[in-house]
Amino acid sequence: MRREHNIEQGSILPSGYQPLEYIESHGSYYMTDQWIDTGVFCNNRIVSIELDFQCTNETTNDDRWIFGVLEGWYTSGYNFDRASFTLGKYNSKFDFLLSDYTGTTIIGNYNIQTFDNNRHYFVFNKKNIGCKFDNTILSAVDDYNVPSNEKSLFVFGRNRYMSTPVNIGQSCKIYSCVISIDYNIVRNYVPALRLSDNKPGLLDLEGSICPLTNTPFYINAGSGEFLFPYNYTYTNLQYIQCTGTQYIDTGYKPNANTEVVYSCRQTESYVYGTNQAFFGCSNGAWNNNPFTMCTYHNGAVTYGTSGNTGWGTFTTTVGQDMELKLNKNGGYVNDTMVFDTSSYSLSQMTKTLLFGAENYNSVTEYGKHRIYSAQIYESGNLVRNFVPKLRSDGKPGLLDLEGSICSLTGTPFYINAGTGEFQYA
Repeated sequence: MRREHNIEQGSILPSGYQPLEYIESHGSYYMTDQWIDTGVFCNNRIVSIELDFQCTNETTNDDRWIFGVLEGWYTSGYNFDRASFTLGKYNSKFDFLLSDYTGTTIIGNYNIQTFDNNRHYFVFNKKNIGCKFDNTILSAVDDYNVPSNEKSLFVFGRNRYMSTPVNIGQSCKIYSCVISIDYNIVRNYVPALRLSDNKPGLLDLEGSICPLTNTPFYINAGSGEFLFPYNYTYTNLQYIQCTGTQYIDTGYKPNANTEVVYSCRQTESYVYGTNQAFFGCSNGAWNNNPFTMCTYHNGAVTYGTSGNTGWGTFTTTVGQDMELKLNKNGGYVNDTMVFDTSSYSLSQMTKTLLFGAENYNSVTEYGKHRIYSAQIYESGNLVRNFVPKLRSDGKPGLLDLEGSICSLTGTPFYINAGTGEFQYA
């Protein structure tokens, strides 16, 4: 059964990373151009690997490797791979080999199936499963010791004993890779994009450190660069602006420890009978579990639970920049408290919107203002850090530098969930 790394909508990667479906190498015959050094040494232990992959370049060339380590040759009338732990292509077939220090095969299958460009799932030494290639059982044994101890395990290539470290990598996509030692996970790789420089790589959710980055983000140790499916770039904007039909769904549900900081400017005067929310949510009417700041009566804060709700007012000025803040202590405008919320509790289940608020389970209180930035904290920890950006296809929105996922894009770039389009500059 394929192990999926589905990054759920609204879930969090470490700050500054965007999940990718895969990263892809594009190797040459004699040398792979891209590879990852996992830093894992097998050391005659029970090493398990789960690899979700897809080869992308069918050629007549053989001896091309998807992952592996090879410590040398053993010659006794014939050359044998010594301490080999590899998966790749040989004689136009998918090939797996585990051998000991004399070159004796421990488990090997040189004819798993004809090489193709389909997506496959390979499992080795998985407890109670053994070794499988898709639905083909290679072995029911799940506790093979892997001898290699002089070289670390590579993916997108084979680490070998020669002075040139990587041997003939297979061009392929990797969707996920999990490595365990004695059944304990030591690497849990998901493809990711580092947002600071659009660098693709594998992010280890176990937190091991890549020597090339001094972080859990493992990047190409060869030349060139991995390919990846999201090739958007982002340009800084000063703001995005709502005209009355646009809003952002943050996917975040506030609680008693939530704080929102909102840098904005009102662009149109308050119209009696409308609320024109800056941000917030409620489970119904404004007195039913509200967490909002809006332009009602030219500026209002509402906070609390049903039956225990308070609200206060403040003054907004069209064309004037301001910073709004709402937390369990109070509502603030430019760091001046305008309403004390400390005597009210908060029990909230509805998602926080920007440029609007849910009311009676629908979005009706659209704001008319611009956003310069917005942050959401929980217990003092930053969980959303929105900045205005223009995507390279001309789409304006808010990029979350904390890496949470917008349900509309599958990326940390949050776009309009309403109608029309944001204005921007």
